[in-house]
This record gives sequence, structure tokens and C-alpha cells, in this order.
Amino acid sequence: MYLSEEGRYYLPIPKLNPQQMGKIRDELRGRGFSVTGEQDLRVVGRESRFSMTAAGLAWSSVDLLDQVVPSLLNVLVERRTQSDSNPYFVSRAREPGFEIHFFPRMESLKRWNSLRREGLSGLTPDEAHVLTSVLGDSKGSVECITDYPTEGASQTQYGRRFYFRSTIQVSEFLLNLRTISHAAGRNSYLPRSSVIRITDRPREISRRTWEELGEWCFVEHLPKSSNSAI
Repeated sequence: MYLSEEGRYYLPIPKLNPQQMGKIRDELRGRGFSVTGEQDLRVVGRESRFSMTAAGLAWSSVDLLDQVVPSLLNVLVERRTQSDSNPYFVSRAREPGFEIHFFPRMESLKRWNSLRREGLSGLTPDEAHVLTSVLGDSKGSVECITDYPTEGASQTQYGRRFYFRSTIQVSEFLLNLRTISHAAGRNSYLPRSSVIRITDRPREISRRTWEELGEWCFVEHLPKSSNSAI
């Protein structure tokens, strides 16, 4: 995915474990690249340079497919490992309900603005699946961004595109959720903060959910203390 505003190509990759990152580092060095870092790699070649993080993203000023994909193919045979880093989300009790802070690869911070200006979405299939799994039972509403007007919404503009700060039912938010691979006539997006507030307790991630993430994720995240970090 190319974001013209930033002049960068972004390539979502699987969430990787330390062993896989080590193999990728060795493989890249074997192909003649200079590589520094452990979980966040900085890679320099004769004609290109790029960055890659275990959290699931690679980026560069040039197209990344030829540089990154060969390295990934050699490590996607590893089994999942348990990890307490690079979580999908952290949930906290916040009266009168719960606050869930998601950590998507691209749908956050500066990239969020660039994506909205260009009419794109950076939400990956595994992130959308986790969102649906965590929020699916909630009967309440959420504050989010939509590209269609809703009752009581306020209009906002990014570049030449208009969006709306909306409060809609969780079911509608999930039904219209825009992802990298799916767009519809009516689309919803995480807010720029990536924070969702709901009245019901978030649903826990099950073993089946991990299995359904497939090759998008090679780590299993464990809850930390009284707050759930997944």
C-alpha cells in the first residue's frame, strides 16, 4: 500500500515471534543486506532500505514485495509462541463500562490521517477478526468514524474527503468495518485514538480465535495483571 502523503510503501506482515525475526535477520544478511536491530529491523541494501517490526509492519520509500516476501516464506513454519509484547489490544475497567485500546498496524497516529485523506484502510483481516471477537457480544454503542452521516454525528474533513464522528451500535460498527480487503457503500473506522468504550465486558480471546488468525499471527498473547492485554 502506497501513501502518497508520506511517500512510503507499507506492507502489513504477520505478527512474528523472536525466533522468526532472528531467522529473517539471518536470511536478509545472507542476501547481502546490512541489518541492525532485534525486533525492529533496519535493513540497508545497495539500491534500497526498509524497516520491519515484529508487531507486523514493513515500510520503505520503494516497493517492498521483492525484498520482504522471500524472507517471510522461509519462517512461516514456526509454531505460535506465547508473548506479552505487541498486543492486539489492552482493556481496562472504566466506569460505567470498559475501555479497549486497540493497537492496529496502520490505523493509528499519523498514518490514520493519511489513510482517511486517501480513502484507504489499513486494518488487516486478523485485526478485524479480533475486533469482532472482542466486541461481538456487546449490545451498546461505540464512538467511531463513518463515511456516511448518522443521527447526531458531526462532520469532519481529511483532505478532500468528508467523514463523520458518529455514535452507532456495536453491531453496525462491525458490520460496516472497513479493512484492507473489504469496502462497502457504508464504512466505519476505528477512531484516531484506536480507543473503543463499551458498557459490556469484552469477550475473552479463545483458542479457536487464535487458530482462525492463521498465518497473520505467530504469537499468543497472555493477559497481564488485572487488565487484559491480548
